[in-house]
Amino acid sequence: MKKVIIWGTGKTAQKYLKDNYFNNCEIVAFISNDNSIPIVNELPVFKPDDIVNSGLKYDYIIVANTFSLEIKIQCEKLNLDFKKIIFPFNYIFKEERIVINEYQNDEDIIKVSEKLYDDISTLKFKEQAKYSIQACGLDRNDKKSCFINNEYYSSYYIDYVRYRNFELISNEIKSRNIQGDIAEVGVFRGDFAKLINETFENKKLYLFDTFESFDREEFDAEVKRGRCSEELYNTHLNTSCDIVMEKMKYPENCIIKKGLFPQTAVGLENLKFSFVSIDTDLENSIYESLKWFYPRLNEGGYIFLHDYNHYYLGGVKIAVSRFEREFGKMKIVPIADSGGTLIIVK
Repeated sequence: MKKVIIWGTGKTAQKYLKDNYFNNCEIVAFISNDNSIPIVNELPVFKPDDIVNSGLKYDYIIVANTFSLEIKIQCEKLNLDFKKIIFPFNYIFKEERIVINEYQNDEDIIKVSEKLYDDISTLKFKEQAKYSIQACGLDRNDKKSCFINNEYYSSYYIDYVRYRNFELISNEIKSRNIQGDIAEVGVFRGDFAKLINETFENKKLYLFDTFESFDREEFDAEVKRGRCSEELYNTHLNTSCDIVMEKMKYPENCIIKKGLFPQTAVGLENLKFSFVSIDTDLENSIYESLKWFYPRLNEGGYIFLHDYNHYYLGGVKIAVSRFEREFGKMKIVPIADSGGTLIIVK
């Protein structure tokens, strides 16, 4: 029986445990970036730095959360053996292409993943690995479907549904000549902002973010409500204004507003918008963003609200309900992308 360590203690890990994803192996420990969790299921929880010197024997580490890119970076710094690490959500690796376990193409990765999952887990878990690699059904050999404005976007491999809907909606905004600036609240490392900037090359892009993860007070309140885990805070520390701006094709159109929204919007009250991306994860931040932007959205404009149907960010949907109770119903369309984005049209 294979010995495995589970990297993660949040809702994803708990789902795997509840659904018996690991019934063909022996779980010997957990890894977490959250220092406040000492034990899970009567097993020790190690910090990533401590697992190297623990002397613990294991066959595989299963990354049971969606922060694959951040975990991959940590594993590299710790010099962990990637042949022993399995990333069920490995399609999140973006531009790095899914180079896992030192295999260089998608077919090989699928075959290797199937062999590894046969060793340790159930058919159900193996099927998830195949789905993750195939990324929402995108034909990865058809690179013509991954071009916008004649430029290739590997990001389509991550979340084809969201990016394709954005492409179509941006075309509508342009063809209907919807006036107004554009904005994103919750920029993180600027991957979606990069696409917005390149697509709306003639519009000003306002980028609202702390560029230092979440507001600590609001985040702690969400953790207490069971809506997210401490790991979410730590993974969002890996950003900065410079990281974001280096990705912008038209940096002269970008206005960085660093700090806590909506305080950073003071003085911008007279602006109007044609497109807004809201991706702040937490209830009050979502509510305040809708409260500020929706009245300033021109008729025919759109808001993309990310993570509306995300299974462990419950505060997002609550924020929408709260806003509609106070200000009336909006025209909304939920789409089936990886985060469950809600599209709002004025």
